[in-house]
Amino acid sequence: MEPMFEKIVDESNLYATQHNANLNTNVEEIIAFIGILIFMGFHSLPSIRLYWSTDQNFFYERVAKIMPVKIFLKILRYLHLNNNLNMPQRDSPHFDKHYKIRPLISHLQDKYQSIFKPSRHVAVDESMVPFKGRSTMKQYMPNKSIKRGFKIWALADSASGFLLNFDVYTGKKTDGKEEFGLGENVVLNLCENLKKLYYCVYFDNFFTSIPMISKLLEYRIFACGIFRTNKKFYPKNLMKKDNKYASGDIKYGQCNDISVMHWKDRGSKPVTLISNIHNAAEYCVVLRRNSKGEKVPVSCPTGISDYNKYMGGVDKFDQYMAAYTISQKSCRWWIKLFYYFIDTAIVNSYILYKESCNKAKKYMFHS
Repeated sequence: MEPMFEKIVDESNLYATQHNANLNTNVEEIIAFIGILIFMGFHSLPSIRLYWSTDQNFFYERVAKIMPVKIFLKILRYLHLNNNLNMPQRDSPHFDKHYKIRPLISHLQDKYQSIFKPSRHVAVDESMVPFKGRSTMKQYMPNKSIKRGFKIWALADSASGFLLNFDVYTGKKTDGKEEFGLGENVVLNLCENLKKLYYCVYFDNFFTSIPMISKLLEYRIFACGIFRTNKKFYPKNLMKKDNKYASGDIKYGQCNDISVMHWKDRGSKPVTLISNIHNAAEYCVVLRRNSKGEKVPVSCPTGISDYNKYMGGVDKFDQYMAAYTISQKSCRWWIKLFYYFIDTAIVNSYILYKESCNKAKKYMFHS
């Protein structure tokens, strides 16, 4: 991490100089600055300045002893990761919407994939970074708890929640060179380093298609995902009106290594799943409550049971992130992403700490 801190120091000092200011910060000061941000994450106050307030209801000596408020705010004002003068123009083939935050993104992507060996099962899903300011990358998701912000594509270990890989969505690409749709390409890009390692990847219906499942199998990656019935290549023999299915009914189809399972759970509509891991004819027994509130055994395809078990990797990571966050109010879009990526480093560090602890030894709990 030391080279990354040196990069922040150099670029922040340069940015201050470009604005006729003298920052003159160093690695120790930047580490202290990030440490104060972490402290603010679990001791939240309405305003940054309140940590240095003369009002004893807000004042925190631990923060005030480390750094004066003027220096903290000055570092926050001139914090930078890349030289703006070297930013490629919008009409350049090398233009990068993430240029301002790219050094940290590249650094963490390399680190996360090199320091942790995941379990056999991993999950792909989306995460949101709240932001209400101005940015062409900002997304509006009316059905999400965070409705406005940046969309992060994430690959996480299903067992621990460790974030293995990620990418920030910049908007629809119009170059016409993509082989698959948006969701399928997200999975293929995030799983690039999993090729020939026979990992099992789980994802929801936004990412799933039969051609992509076949492509993953060529890469020796097993895959399993919920499938939309209106998508291309959906088996015609499974097209049946939903009201003709009873709870626990199973229909399936299989062609070579690709299987499609259709199962009626308690909801109004059946669940359809596509997999290159499971035998469509295999099923297990799960417990569901009937109209009387009694738990009764119900037949369920093994693929759907495994999907429910292993799909929550990114959700587990988001739960860790939601408990404490260093994020502060800001109109600068890249600063919000900077906060988010520091949060990912904190959560992944905790997961590494937890995984390294002996099972017989008591470890520090997250909350």
